[in-house]
Amino acid sequence: MDLLTVDKVTVEGGSSEYLGFKLRKFQEEVKDSIEKREKVVLQTPTGSGKTFSLLLSKHSIGLYPVLELLEDQYRSVSSLFKEVEYSDEFIKIVKVGGEKLALIKFSASLVRGKEINLDVLQDVDRKIVFTTPDSFHIYNQMLTYPSHTALAVIYGNPEVDELLNVDITRSEIRKRLSVFLNLFKGEMVFTDEFHLYDNYQLSSLIITLKIIKRIHDHDFSLILSSATPSEEKIRKIEEGLKAEFGENFHFKRITTKSGEVLVRGRAKVRLIFVESRGKTKLSLFVNAGDEIPDLIHEGLLDEVYKELKEKKQRGIIAVSYTQL
Repeated sequence: MDLLTVDKVTVEGGSSEYLGFKLRKFQEEVKDSIEKREKVVLQTPTGSGKTFSLLLSKHSIGLYPVLELLEDQYRSVSSLFKEVEYSDEFIKIVKVGGEKLALIKFSASLVRGKEINLDVLQDVDRKIVFTTPDSFHIYNQMLTYPSHTALAVIYGNPEVDELLNVDITRSEIRKRLSVFLNLFKGEMVFTDEFHLYDNYQLSSLIITLKIIKRIHDHDFSLILSSATPSEEKIRKIEEGLKAEFGENFHFKRITTKSGEVLVRGRAKVRLIFVESRGKTKLSLFVNAGDEIPDLIHEGLLDEVYKELKEKKQRGIIAVSYTQL
């Protein structure tokens, strides 16, 4: 196991609260940018609270490069709230600041035909939609499918004779699908970990943002978030969106500075390579984290824990992968 030493990380504290949470300086800047409908690159350390940006508008869309990261961030945001009013595979409704917040997982499982109870969204005050560009594209393309092909997706691919007995018009199908598209008419689009997109995924992301812009009847804020932003990818996204936002389109920058709020203390990092599964390098990396409980159960970290306890130090276990 390789050993690294990581210095402590701090950020500036803010002077205001939002939904009962004390904001950090960069979160206040993000909130101001959302209100002004600005397009922003947010650079802030891992674990500093950038995902909290999703809560800073009434209706947010979180875009993630792979499903595994979507699931991880959905769980992360869900864990912030204890008062749950409703929960199923795709939707969780929680109480925050006296309001109802809907967390909506718009994933590949949904677009393959599993049912979703949209009625529970009628009286919510806030929405956060978690999705990937691929999931968005699949459902968007259904608007152009032949009627029974669309029905096959909506109803989970039943037999053809069952579809022929469904009494539904093409206009009704389009109406149902448009309900889903309305989920993407938010005040803010939050594109997390954009530096991890490969060239194909980046093109898919740009097309997704173009479509979201075209289905909007109002302007919205766009945030590209990363601890290590890629200038090349920022430039490609700017070039790809100039038709929608104008020839002089460029992202504003928000970068955190060191301050009085501790994000994480100085720590030793043990890098452990484990076997993992996934179609992309990012999927392999995210899934590697699922192996940590087994490492602990098998006693492979006992020596590390004993050393940290004796020296009264904090530790970070960083798990990377080897492909099966």
